[in-house]
Amino acid sequence: MNGKDKHRLYEMLSAYLDGESDAPGEIERLIKTDADAARLYTELSRLSTRLKYLPAPEVHRAQDLALGVGQI
Repeated sequence: MNGKDKHRLYEMLSAYLDGESDAPGEIERLIKTDADAARLYTELSRLSTRLKYLPAPEVHRAQDLALGVGQI
């Protein structure tokens, strides 16, 4: 599989995982029949799950940040 095919597979699987695939049945068949697709799907699925459990970043208001600039 060349780089262009890998990128296309990545895009298709990402869309599938995000619920945005135009052809979910096709993707499901591909995952079942293609070892590279199954491996990448597993990797992306695990990554997606891990990202969901990351703590949310701390958000600072721009006004608060501006007040702290002069104190450095």
